[in-house]
Amino acid sequence: MNQNLPDDLQYRILALLDGTLEAGEAAHLDEELRGNKEARALFLQLATLHSALEDEGASKSGMQNVPVVPIELFLARERRRLIRNSLMAAAAVL
Repeated sequence: MNQNLPDDLQYRILALLDGTLEAGEAAHLDEELRGNKEARALFLQLATLHSALEDEGASKSGMQNVPVVPIELFLARERRRLIRNSLMAAAAVL
């Protein structure tokens, strides 16, 4: 995830897509999405993934052999990738 985005943005977007985000938080997220192009790009990416997962879940035959990856593991991998890419970009500048 981009360093310019709040750390909890992904969690709030996923909660909205799952229908578990409080109304006040949803309004705040809406304002944030309206004012931030990168946040909208993340929303689109997560909404597409969410939709694909729901479609796959609807056809239960496709979900029987899919391993579940805990979100913490996924986020840790993303964080490591972001740090690695940032370090490579910084090294390229030097």
